[in-house]
This record gives sequence, structure tokens and C-alpha cells, in this order.
Amino acid sequence: MNIKDPFLWSFGWWVENDKAWFIEEKNNILFCVDLKTRKYEEVVYIPDTNLNKYLLTPLCMKYDREIWCIPGRGQSIWIYHLDDMNFRTIDFEALGRKNLLAKFFIWNDSLFIVPLWWDKIVEINLQKKEIENYHTICKKDIVVESVMAAGSIYMVSSKFDKIYEFDLKQKMIKRHMIPNDDKKKYQCICFDGEKFWLSGYRKEVYEWNKRDNRITTITGFPSDFGVYDFSENTHAQPDCSVNCYEYPSFLHVVAMGNYVWFIPWQTNKILYIDKKTYEISVYEIDEEQENRKSILSRAAGRKCKYGVAYLRNDRYIGLLSVKNNCVLEIDTKELKHQWIDYYYSEKCLQQCRKIFKGVYFEKDVLQTMIYKTELQNEDKTDGVDADYVGGKIYRAGRDCIFR
Repeated sequence: MNIKDPFLWSFGWWVENDKAWFIEEKNNILFCVDLKTRKYEEVVYIPDTNLNKYLLTPLCMKYDREIWCIPGRGQSIWIYHLDDMNFRTIDFEALGRKNLLAKFFIWNDSLFIVPLWWDKIVEINLQKKEIENYHTICKKDIVVESVMAAGSIYMVSSKFDKIYEFDLKQKMIKRHMIPNDDKKKYQCICFDGEKFWLSGYRKEVYEWNKRDNRITTITGFPSDFGVYDFSENTHAQPDCSVNCYEYPSFLHVVAMGNYVWFIPWQTNKILYIDKKTYEISVYEIDEEQENRKSILSRAAGRKCKYGVAYLRNDRYIGLLSVKNNCVLEIDTKELKHQWIDYYYSEKCLQQCRKIFKGVYFEKDVLQTMIYKTELQNEDKTDGVDADYVGGKIYRAGRDCIFR
């Protein structure tokens, strides 16, 4: 297509060389994108029977010749084999209606899934494709963010003063009671190779020295660092006077190179901190300044600044910009960024047509775009191939659906 194609929202891209796999959030469709040509190349429909496809399996990873699709609202892992192009499933037990948005980690031949807002780790044997254990992390508590470091998974408690450590070899849980006299609440965690970094709900971040069990609080944020009001009553100006927030200060914390990067949730600036000097710097992006229109035009599930698409080569952070509706890639070494748009190959379009079979939902970005390509094809050929556009259903319903 010659014009900019609609952006597909997705989280947790799996990047391997010049290819990336991800799952589009609304339709539960697996995509493969060529990072060099910036074209979507492969499209595979995940055949979950749940009628509501939103965030059923929002994450994925590649293992050998398989793409593992990790559940969010769904109850199963869907494993797609790239050679025979078939799926198999691993079903979870006793999750009920819990949201399984998760972090996952590969260690030896096992996959460890750490669901947000749950009290267990799921261990899966990658060779056997079987769940081996549900490891209980805590009682009367749940965990939020997690990170793998030095043979253990570290998980932040939803309470005030705990970090849980799961030893991957011994399969044992250790509880670290961290200093917290003024009841700070933590959310994000990362590891820089030596020390852990945390953020929470305040205008400050923290370094945790595990060996000494010492917390260093880092303040000195820029004076114009504040939080946006994403409600209907917004004035679209960040409130820089408050020091404690309703939501976490940052969506994601990641160590890359000489810096630790802090990606905003509803706050207004991307920060990066020198790991040795603790100097705080702002990564300014003029196009990311909000206005009333940009805030009010957000969908209900987009009351935030960014989503995280990918981290690659210990250098690049791929963010999903809610305001600009495209990928913002930050080069953490050169301290520069680029805006990236992706386009649909003709093969991808054909595969999408076969998936939707001529029945499209007006408010869905992907489905609307595919529908419009059908109209373009019809104008060129004076007819529509019923095998992949639904024939009579398509022709009879399209005008009343898209008015």
C-alpha cells in the first residue's frame, strides 16, 4: 500500500535476527514482521474458541521451530509449529478468571511463567510440552513485576517490603525483607548485572543492593517532571507538584549499556540514569507532548503513554507510542530515536482475507483496513473472489456495516 497502514497494537514481540513475531491484541492473530523491509509477512490465526479475542494470548516466544503463544485472558498456551503449520495446546488449571498477563523466562529446557497479580510460578518442560509444576511464591500476597538474574527469578510483592527470590535450580523460595520505613510501594524491577533497580508510585527511584540489603533512594527529578490527568476533565498539562501517584510512576524499567531507562506510565518524561553516578537525564521527544485532544482521543485501554514492544541487542528499546500510533525505537547507545511504520505485504493481506472471510467489524483497525483493500480490489476487477471474502455475506453486509 502507498499510504501509511494502520498500526497494530501488540505487546511482547519476540525478536530473532531481522524477524519479529507478535500477537495482535484484538483479533488473537500471530504476525511475523521483517524488521528490514518493515513489512508484515506471515499471518496465522490462533484458533481459540473464546468469542472475546482481546488479549487472549498477548505474548509469544520462539523455541526451536515453534512459536509459543502465552495467554493473557486465555487459559491455554498455543504452540504453532513453523514446519507443519499446526497448533497444539497446553491448558492451564484452576486459573478461573484471573488475568494471566505475565513475564516469562527460559532457563535450561524449562519455561517459567510469572503471572502478574497471582501467587504462583508455572513451570513448563519445553521438550515434553507439559506443565511440570505450579510453584507457590507466597501466601496472602501476590506479585507484580519480575526479573531473572543469576539463576533466580526476583518478584516484587504487592505489599510494601518484600522481594521474593525463586531459585531456578533448587526450586526454593526466599523472601527478602527490604528496608522501607515510610511504606513505599514498589512496582517495576530490573537488574543491571550487579544491582537491582526499582520504581514505585513516587517521584523517585531506587537501587537495591541485595548483598547488603540496602536501598538507595534517588530523587532530583527535573522540575517539569509530572503526571498527566487522563480523565475527561483533563487540562492536558502535567501536574508537577505531586510526589505520589495513583498509578505506578513507570511502566517499565530496563538496564542497557551505561544507563537504566525508566519508561513512563502516565508521567510525562522518559528518564535514564547513569548506573555509576546516579545522574538523572531526560530523553526529550517533542512529538510526545500531550494535548487535550490526544488525551481524550485515547481508547479506554490506552490511558497511558506507552506500551513496550521489544528490547533487542542490549541497545534498542521499541516502544508503542499511544499518541503517535506507531513504534518509537530508542537507540540507548547513540541516544537518538526513530519512528517506525510497518506495512502489509500482499501475502499478508491475502492471509487476512481468508481469516475474516468477508465479515468485518467496523471499529476494528485491522478488519477495517482489510475491508478497504477488498473494495480496492473490487474496483480493479469488478468482482470479488467468494473463496476468501465471504461471497454473498460480504456483498450484502458491507454497506450496512460501513456507513
